[in-house]
Amino acid sequence: MTATSTRKDFPVFDCDSHVVEPPAIWDEYVPARSRAWIKTQFCFHTDSDLLYINGRVVPAARERSNAAEVGWARWDKREVGKLKPGTPAWQEKFGRLLGCRDPHARLNDMDALGTDQVMLFPTWFVRLALVRDAEAATVLARAYNDWVLDYCAADRRRLFPCAVLPLQSIDASIAELKRVAIRPSPSSIPSGASSRTPASCWRCTRSRRAKP
Repeated sequence: MTATSTRKDFPVFDCDSHVVEPPAIWDEYVPARSRAWIKTQFCFHTDSDLLYINGRVVPAARERSNAAEVGWARWDKREVGKLKPGTPAWQEKFGRLLGCRDPHARLNDMDALGTDQVMLFPTWFVRLALVRDAEAATVLARAYNDWVLDYCAADRRRLFPCAVLPLQSIDASIAELKRVAIRPSPSSIPSGASSRTPASCWRCTRSRRAKP
């Protein structure tokens, strides 16, 4: 069924929406030479039963139940977490909000909702700051940012990505901020930034925003 556009006479900007990171970030956007190691440092997506972080493996049913892909108020999180996403049983009961991974499906949803533009935040990568190894965090940040920029290429006038930074290293964070700032439709504020973010990163953010 094709979504229909909502009629309105005012612009709508959604300043806090989310993508849900697919396996492709680890399988395609992380360089092949470091892919196996990176997956031990941080790897989680809603096609998996396990969360890998800092060399440890933990069950992911609780994490999976928080996925924006299946986040409807009428469903209890414990109930959602019992089923593995992508399986026939899960698909029959919950299904998947395609726009979390497919930008064209998101654009259709935006038309139906009357949303003109949207700022897109990560779901699992908001936890990148928990990664202890700075090199791994740097590789992961670059992979995510490249993926979300490709996602937003479906319509750069409407989809605006929010970058993630490897805050484990000030130098790496500044370098990544500079790299994404010259890419098409970059966000001006890195996801995960807070009052604890080093001042040098904020200065770099302001300098990037000041340029035409």
